[in-house]
Amino acid sequence: MTQADLARKVGAATRSVTSWEAGDATPHPNYNAKLNELFADQIPHEEMVAGPRLKEATVPELLAELQLRFAHLARVTRQAQPKGSAQ
Repeated sequence: MTQADLARKVGAATRSVTSWEAGDATPHPNYNAKLNELFADQIPHEEMVAGPRLKEATVPELLAELQLRFAHLARVTRQAQPKGSAQ
């Protein structure tokens, strides 16, 4: 999924997704439910269990969880790319 694809799916600007992925900004809480829905099946179960329960989490806990999920997604994406391919 490209940054533009993710932006379209959650209703954000592509530049916002770029900032989230770079760690320059965190997603506004309005995006949390959609991001969770999109990425929940891509996070290893043990990492999900260790993360906060979304309904009971504080804003800092949610942001930390999203950061963890973006970092994991970035690792998975890099691993899936053929060697020598540019993104």
